[in-house]
Amino acid sequence: MLQSACTNLFVQHNRGQIKSGIDESSKKCREDRIPEETVPHSAAPSILLVDDDSIHAQKLTQRLRQKGLFLEICHGVQDAMGRLRQPAAQYDLVIVNVSGSCRPWGRILRDLREASYRSSRPGPLFLCVSQTTKPPQLRLRLEQGGARLAYER
Repeated sequence: MLQSACTNLFVQHNRGQIKSGIDESSKKCREDRIPEETVPHSAAPSILLVDDDSIHAQKLTQRLRQKGLFLEICHGVQDAMGRLRQPAAQYDLVIVNVSGSCRPWGRILRDLREASYRSSRPGPLFLCVSQTTKPPQLRLRLEQGGARLAYER
């Protein structure tokens, strides 16, 4: 399910069907359509994985590499925010492992989005993954923040 969610996001992104970023006027997340010809089809997507569980990160990395995707791993939110703030950072997708409980995932996602914001280009897509079922309120909060939630099997 996770692999298909990741693949579907990239297919939609590469076909120019979606673009995600922050609306400069309101600083809120937005999703809108862009013309297909503005998206390079042959460019390999740049992925950042935010996962403090090193064993899970390794397994997820192996599964995504089997699909031909390569990624950078951050083992903490602060590390990820530092990478996203770098002027040269141009990630297409940020995958956040939200399996851990008792974390303010809505606020963490907002902070990651703000760290990735550049007025000159759209921000990355965000995909939250979990090995455990999350309450509907969290799913809604993540989706309101512009992220998708996928459960792993």
